[in-house]
Amino acid sequence: MSVTCTIAAADLSPEYEDLFSMSLEELSQVTTLSRFEESRDLAPGSIHVFDAKTIHQRGYRSLGDLLRTIPGFTVFHKGLHLAVGVRGLNANENEKISLLINGRESNNVQEPDFLNGPINLQTLERVEVVVGPSSFFQRANTLAATVNIITKKAEGVELSIASGTDTPYSANIVVGKHESDNDFITGSLTVERKDGFDAWDGDNKPTLAGHEETGQLDQSFFGVLELHSNDWWGQVVAYKTVHPELSLNSRLSPDDSRIYDDATYLDQMLLINLKHHIDISEHISFDTWFDAGYKEVERSGKHDAVGPGLEVYYAQRDYSGEFALEFSGIVDHYIYTGLQFSYEDNLENTVTRSGVTNTLVRASKDSHSVGIYIYDRWLVTGNFKTEGGLRYDDNSLLDEHSGNWGGRLAFTYDSAINNYPWISKLITNRAVRYPSAIAALNEFWGTNNSSPPAYASTSTTADKPEILTTIEWQNIFYRQGTRLSVNIYYQQLQDFISWYGPHTNVGDFSGRGIEFDIQKSISDILSLWANAAAHDSVLTQDDSANAIGTNDKQRILGSPVFTMNLGFDAEFSDSFYLSGQLRYFADQAAFDNIEGEFVGIDNQTYIDLSVTYLGWYGGDIDLGLSIQNLLDNRDHVAVQWQKNQYKPRGRTFLLDLKVRF
Repeated sequence: MSVTCTIAAADLSPEYEDLFSMSLEELSQVTTLSRFEESRDLAPGSIHVFDAKTIHQRGYRSLGDLLRTIPGFTVFHKGLHLAVGVRGLNANENEKISLLINGRESNNVQEPDFLNGPINLQTLERVEVVVGPSSFFQRANTLAATVNIITKKAEGVELSIASGTDTPYSANIVVGKHESDNDFITGSLTVERKDGFDAWDGDNKPTLAGHEETGQLDQSFFGVLELHSNDWWGQVVAYKTVHPELSLNSRLSPDDSRIYDDATYLDQMLLINLKHHIDISEHISFDTWFDAGYKEVERSGKHDAVGPGLEVYYAQRDYSGEFALEFSGIVDHYIYTGLQFSYEDNLENTVTRSGVTNTLVRASKDSHSVGIYIYDRWLVTGNFKTEGGLRYDDNSLLDEHSGNWGGRLAFTYDSAINNYPWISKLITNRAVRYPSAIAALNEFWGTNNSSPPAYASTSTTADKPEILTTIEWQNIFYRQGTRLSVNIYYQQLQDFISWYGPHTNVGDFSGRGIEFDIQKSISDILSLWANAAAHDSVLTQDDSANAIGTNDKQRILGSPVFTMNLGFDAEFSDSFYLSGQLRYFADQAAFDNIEGEFVGIDNQTYIDLSVTYLGWYGGDIDLGLSIQNLLDNRDHVAVQWQKNQYKPRGRTFLLDLKVRF
């Protein structure tokens, strides 16, 4: 069964048709929010789409490169790795956003690390990014945003290699064979390594000053094998990233030598996803999913080191499934209902400190969850639709707060102002995210356990889920080759989870903001784009006397009040492209270790450029040169969630070569 939902405005100006004849990313079809293809303008959420052409033309290599150009997003370093912030929610880790690979949830068990590589965007067909909660059809483990990467459905072989001042090598291969749209096999593999840089000084993490380890990526890989045969679909995902473990590497012995000089951070997953689709009748179809995975995060030093740093091992086998029924037999309605279930087989999770190993989560302490949902999309008139639904989740991770309701309600109106398109969307979401096994099932850390270690004896373990409620009003206007989007929102997050000795519910987060996004086609050669976001948010902590991660105004450290991005895409011919962008932020919440006070970091600007030549040597070779941080701006910026500052990576150059066979 194929379902489409369109809203048409009559008697629109010719510019409306002209605009839709362009290949603008804003006009792409998306699937992340509603599980069926729909215009991003009509989707029930704020969503940004980057197709393969845009990714290549602008020189985006990693998810960190791409996400920091989206209104409401920021990407800054934390103690371990890069961390993303969304609308002022600059959390301690990346767990409050979800990574999907071809629509299937792919987050690791704890502290996911996917912003710096090796997910190379050059192997992707497109990236869909939802700003705000979009978890209705996902299990209750996504919250502030969703990033859905869709891999290329290649025909033949595509090989690319890249090297530059910060990347010794990055090699990608994409292969595929198509018999039809519903009968193909494709695969991609990236192997990558990046050099680090000296980010710290004597006033901020002095034990790391002079060491070029921040941002380093040891040999890592990312591979996807995807198969579609009639009503069956499946994929296998393999992911491994390795980089220095900065928290361990900063540990010193009494003689000021480093105890751990080769500590590493390992994040790896092996995932299998299967789907079977059955059309029972013209109006009824049935989908079945089964997912299995092994997930592991390990922070370890060299074996002969005995020091005070925390070496941890988190591992889990994850099994999940879903049964979903689609029904379109009622005029102007599309109903989707389903049952989801999961079983988390927790392996023995441990922590080692000063040579002593303790168990955090026993291998016998597993967890399971069940979720049920019903959703209805109703085309009320030719240019007005409403959609929404309820879902209920129950998770054995928690005792008293195991069951929770979530939902979505959206109204979309498509009309015209003076014969130019105008789309208005009013959306409310309630998303639930349960704590990880380490946060909820920990039997060593936390005051609710007997004899917890001093570093994890400030609070109890997490005993409530995080619940994010948002209200958004988005208006989209088209006029004479221009698309303008204005989105205002209010958000409230109950029982924010973060590390507070140990991971626990630290308080409530709330905020409001506005986001602008504009694209303008100047001519057949040149198009301009810009976006900006501003927010006012606070994190009210339960233990306000010992608050962490926030400044004296209760803003999360690392979060700028204002961000802006400006860019251009120039196509001088069918082969030659030039793109540039300016990134800017102001009033970033920070702490000055020299003055011993909270400050705001203002007026930081970065410029990136990318040059691409397509179709060289008979049309099968593409060349690209990208330059990041052209101005070599290394002014101090805030570390996310911590009272430290660092110097960002300086100017870098990357040359890439792509060959098709």
